Formats: sequence, C-alpha cells, structure tokens
Amino acid sequence: MALTDYTGHNETIKLKFGLSFRYMVIQTFFWLLLFGLLTFIAPQSSIIQGLLAAMMSLILLYLWIIFWTTTYFITETKIYKKTGVIWTKLIESGKEDVTDITIQKTLLDRLIYGTGTIKLNTAGGPKIELILEKVDNPEMKKKEIFRIWKN
Repeated sequence: MALTDYTGHNETIKLKFGLSFRYMVIQTFFWLLLFGLLTFIAPQSSIIQGLLAAMMSLILLYLWIIFWTTTYFITETKIYKKTGVIWTKLIESGKEDVTDITIQKTLLDRLIYGTGTIKLNTAGGPKIELILEKVDNPEMKKKEIFRIWKN
C-alpha cells in the first residue's frame, strides 16, 4: 500500500524518513558480536550452537523488519507514523493539534548512533502522543517540519 493511501484527499507528502540506517548497522554489529562471543564461550554442543544461531537470527530479523516497516511522513497539515507489514499501525496528528515538539538525545544517541527522538505533544493530553524514534539529525527534521507547516 502506498503512503498516499494513508493521507487525506488534498494532502501531499513533503518529507519522508524512518529509523536511522547507522543505528541499524551498529545494532546489527552489536548483536553479531554478542552472539559470536556467546558462541565462542558456550560449550561446543551442536544443540546450544544451533539455539544461539536461531536466537541471533530472530533478533536480527526482528530489528530489520522494524527498520524496513517504520516510516515517518509529513504533509502540509499532518504528521504520520506508520509501522508494521501485516498489522499496520498508523498514528497521525494535525499541525493545529501539536502544541510543542521536543528533541531527546541519550548519551548513546549522541555519541554512538548520531540520532535522537522527536516527541510531539498535542493539545488535550498530558502525555506525548507521537514519538519518532532513532531519527538521523533530529534538529534538522524539526526545522524542516516547521518550514513545511509554515507555508
């Protein structure tokens, strides 16, 4: 299904992005290193080695499915977060509902991944309604959102 199928009748997608590729590569390397170390330390039983390989494969498959199926996109009037393949989840918020946009960066985000999290708070609720995680250059994405919504 195309992203335009999720937007309104007169909306045009102005910006589209997703999870950071750098984040995914580092996560993949970390899990491969961890399971390689566990395989080296574990007894040389074919059952244990097979279980470790199966666990590693499932974790990496899960991570990459999340990467390929998470899309954030912005139109003139709304912001969307789409996740999932079979069971698709779509969260949207109109620009008039967004009261503030904040950026959060953990130590790992800043030093290793080079990413951040964009949080959009909307009117009428005490909690953050829309969270765009592991975004490359979140400050520039925030400026781009404001630029798109200003026009």
